[in-house]
Amino acid sequence: MEERVLLLPHCLRPSEDCPGKVTRDGLQCPPDCPHRGECAVGRLRDEAERLGYKGVCVAPGGAMALRFVKETAPKGILAIACHK
Repeated sequence: MEERVLLLPHCLRPSEDCPGKVTRDGLQCPPDCPHRGECAVGRLRDEAERLGYKGVCVAPGGAMALRFVKETAPKGILAIACHK
């Protein structure tokens, strides 16, 4: 697990009231997020961290996801995409 990364799309967050901020490293959820237990992003991030994943990136686009993969150089990637 320590050589895998998780790529998530920002469409999984509750956009109306999500307190997370998009930074150079993707969506960053505040530690005290009121939606942590009910938000798909928070639940998936928590589980990946519990399992020992090398990293998690919630990217608003492909360029950010590609940069994250290049920087972390994982041996495996689990990626979820938005439905269009």
